[in-house]
Amino acid sequence: MNLLKERYGINPAVAAMEARSAAETALLSVTRQDWKGAMDKLKKVRAMIYEDNEEAALWNAEVEEWRRMMDASKQRQKQEIESRLAAAQPWVKRLWEEDQGKKSWGYAVFRDPEAVNEEYGSRMNDALMHAREAIGCGDTIAARWRLQNFDWPSIAALDQDTDTQTDGESTETVDEEPKHEEPQVVSDDQDSFDKEATSQLEANFQVLRERFKVLRKRASGRQIATVTQTDRAALQSGILRNVFIVINQPCVDSLFSDSANVDDMWIWAVDPDYIQPATTDTPDAPSDQYRGYLRVRLQQLVNNFFDARRFLDNYYSMEALWQAAQPSKNQAFVSVREPEQKLWMMSRSIGSGIRPEGVVRATAKLLY
Repeated sequence: MNLLKERYGINPAVAAMEARSAAETALLSVTRQDWKGAMDKLKKVRAMIYEDNEEAALWNAEVEEWRRMMDASKQRQKQEIESRLAAAQPWVKRLWEEDQGKKSWGYAVFRDPEAVNEEYGSRMNDALMHAREAIGCGDTIAARWRLQNFDWPSIAALDQDTDTQTDGESTETVDEEPKHEEPQVVSDDQDSFDKEATSQLEANFQVLRERFKVLRKRASGRQIATVTQTDRAALQSGILRNVFIVINQPCVDSLFSDSANVDDMWIWAVDPDYIQPATTDTPDAPSDQYRGYLRVRLQQLVNNFFDARRFLDNYYSMEALWQAAQPSKNQAFVSVREPEQKLWMMSRSIGSGIRPEGVVRATAKLLY
């Protein structure tokens, strides 16, 4: 193989590589027809100096070189996976056993464009990257992680759903009430939700539920072999079908806190199949009772929460996860295991309840 490389310039010196690169760049500036014509002329010139079947032998050598490179890459990948999985979270091992790195893993996401900006996306991705490293998934599995973004509904659609809410065959019109300036009571987690804000939040979630159901149904009807992360047509293979993520202003505020502590960052997780009870009044705050959604600590998107929705959904419903979140700071889900629910620590990189058992970590403290 090395002899062929030297004979045909497959492994040229730096100067020759630069000349070849310049020639290839020049070819990119011409039309497809001109490119084909130039290649045909080159083949004719080569044919005059090649022995019988020499060009075919050269092509076979290039194919063999590519095959060897791919085999070596797969071997390195296998070694990396075996090394990382030995100390990874148990559910990560199961993810690899079931998918073999052939599927994406992650969530569908709706982001409020008035709240989310580029800086938020960068900081959120950084926090999730640290978490993926901590759970031990390694580069190969981490590369399949996806947050598949979908368009936020128009303001008109959100306003329409707020003004007229439909449940089954009954339609209830919500009249606007005059706003009164009243002192706000700030809770321990520094949130102040009144009924009006909660009603708007739940109306938005209901619109998003309907959008998500359409995307889910479309995905189940046809599988797209290659789609981009921002594909708007349907859910990618491997994206969870039993929950979706919503990022609005309160989620953004939790990330941009003065402490920049990852254990204080959270997002909304919404149950797409939740049916709002017709006789239930809107609670004063989202945490007063289960209403089809809950807060999730940001880094748990790639650990306990994903495990619960992907592998344990037959054991833990969304309501059970909501109940498990109530003892945690900000009522943001951390774990279904009671000893971990009140864990909290100061860290700007890796929060509590992320690393596998037995892995050295910073000290996490109980809230109470």
